[in-house]
Amino acid sequence: MGSIIRAHCKCGFESEDIYAGGGMMNFHEICNAPAICLHCNTFLIKNYMKKYSKCPKCRKKVTFYNDSQVQEKVSESDESYYDIFSWDMEEKGTFFLLNIQYYCPKCEKKSLKFVFMGNWD
Repeated sequence: MGSIIRAHCKCGFESEDIYAGGGMMNFHEICNAPAICLHCNTFLIKNYMKKYSKCPKCRKKVTFYNDSQVQEKVSESDESYYDIFSWDMEEKGTFFLLNIQYYCPKCEKKSLKFVFMGNWD
């Protein structure tokens, strides 16, 4: 079962609902997850399980939001950072989105947050 999440920033940026993960019939091949093209600042939803994901706008490689370069640094010992979304994959390990701040494509600051909205299947 996947999760419905949404990204929002205090600058006014807000994503549509993000149907993250995969469904009952495709969870072995698909893990839809938020990503950012750091070349043209395009916010995307891409399949994390694909070997290479590129931006449809500029064709450059995208960065998924579980990458530390688009996250505000946190102490690993701080237990107040819980999972907004996680997805276990045999090949790539676990994709985590924590309750921390992320890079915003609009204001270009690490002030974007993800919010859990519900589940889907």
